[in-house]
Amino acid sequence: MTKIELFTSPTCPFCPGAKKVVGQVMEELNSAKPDSLQLDEYDTFTGSGSAKARECDVTGVPSIFVSGSAIAQKILIEGAPSKEELLQAIEMAEGKRSIERPKGFFEKLFG
Repeated sequence: MTKIELFTSPTCPFCPGAKKVVGQVMEELNSAKPDSLQLDEYDTFTGSGSAKARECDVTGVPSIFVSGSAIAQKILIEGAPSKEELLQAIEMAEGKRSIERPKGFFEKLFG
């Protein structure tokens, strides 16, 4: 099972967009394959949400962590993602897509 952890704040102007995208993806993927995704949502204005945010080193909202059996670490998406970005992270967590390592300075410069 793939797990999505969504950190939001009621004062964040970008959080409603992130919630909407996560909701759309959850509905779409869980309708195709029931119980394939688990969503844990944390409000950083609550005590428990704030504690979980500190535990996960969340420095801003919205923040989304995606984890699955195919990867050892969580994938972090900061800010409101597009539907495609979230689907790509889920595919990586499930082992359906390889994790792309960001190119370093010299790789970008010299190819």
